[in-house]
Amino acid sequence: MAEFSVGDTVVLKSGGPPMTVMSVTDLHAGPVDEPQYNCAWFDGQRDRERWFPESALKKHDEEEGKVVVVRATRSIDPKP
Repeated sequence: MAEFSVGDTVVLKSGGPPMTVMSVTDLHAGPVDEPQYNCAWFDGQRDRERWFPESALKKHDEEEGKVVVVRATRSIDPKP
């Protein structure tokens, strides 16, 4: 049974942009005997699409990709 469903957001385990699962096949194409996922993503202004084996993907964690900027302030006493 496939681990991901159409509409899920995934990333490559090796890194890369978030991708949307567009379709799933259990037709175990190629040398890998596992479900294959057709994923789409944007590369700048261009849209991309490619098939990936299940073992190459993991669920996208939206919190993992966020950057938090912390601004430190210091109070300065005007009296020496």
